Formats: sequence, structure tokens, C-alpha cells
Amino acid sequence: MGKRKTVLIIAAVLIVVVFTSGCMGNTNAAFMSRLNSLEDQIDSLWQEIYDLQDEVYYGQWEDSEASAEPPLDPLPAPSAELPAGEDYASAVAALGTEVQTLADKAAKVTVPATYEESLNLYFEMKSEFKMLEYEIDALDSQLEMEYWSGTLTQEDYRSYEHQLGQLDDQLGAAKDQLEHRLGIDD
Repeated sequence: MGKRKTVLIIAAVLIVVVFTSGCMGNTNAAFMSRLNSLEDQIDSLWQEIYDLQDEVYYGQWEDSEASAEPPLDPLPAPSAELPAGEDYASAVAALGTEVQTLADKAAKVTVPATYEESLNLYFEMKSEFKMLEYEIDALDSQLEMEYWSGTLTQEDYRSYEHQLGQLDDQLGAAKDQLEHRLGIDD
């Protein structure tokens, strides 16, 4: 888009120059010659833009070994991420315990005297929140994969999804309360 704007600005400036030079007494023949020259330059610039777009969309990056995308690994088999012998009910329950522990920890945080200390404390706690959010999202993705593969019933899937949603909401509320207590606007 930046190249297009540049071309249009150049074209506008050249047209203004042509018109102002025409007003200064140039003959019609000189004016038309200059106008044709500018039109040719604009056409040339547009062709350059199209060629660059073709290179980006169709092109030459596919030939380069260095920029080739790595092959995708096959998806893990459903339930591959759950520890042996563990089911989704116990995995959700374990996440629930972790969420409650982190929420309790955040509620017990004493507010430091300075904003800088509050900010440092918040960023330390934020990484714990992010890690737990990631675990919830990973289990949610695995549930979805099992549901679509047919190894999990729709009823079970909805139940676990609902429970994970509640855990995510509880985690978000604890994080929001911590932000409020520490005076952080994240």
C-alpha cells in the first residue's frame, strides 16, 4: 500500500507541475508531450507494483530453501497429553485446584509501598496466571480434538467445556482483583 500511495503522490505532483507549467505560457504541444510522458511513467510504476505483488503472492519465495516453511509434524493422538491413567474429570479437577491456589495466593498479596514494587509484583504474578491460562487452553484444545475425533461424547465435551470456562472466569476475576488492589491498569 505504501508503494501505491507513493505512486499516486508522484502522479499528483507531476500533474500539478504540468498544469502550472501550462499556465506559464507553454504551448499545447509541449504540454501534451509532457502529459504523455507522465502517463507513461505512471503506467510503468503501476506495472512495477503489479510485478512486486506477483513476486510476493506467487513467487520467488517458494524457490528459496532458506525461507521455506518447515514441514508440519503430525498431530498427537488424542489423550496423548494426559498423563497415563488420568481422565478429563481428574485433569479438570487438578486445574481447579491450581486456579483456587493461585486465586488465594493473589488475594493474600500485601500491597507494596511504591508503584514500582507493585508493578514488579504484578508481573511476577502475571506469569503464573499466563501459565495457568495456557494449561486451561491446552486442555480445552485437547478436549475439542477428542470430540471431533469421536472419542468424546457431545455431553461430556460440553460439560468439560463449561467447567473449563468457569475456571478461566475464576482465574480472570482473581487477576482483575489483583490488578485493582495493586493499582495496575493492564
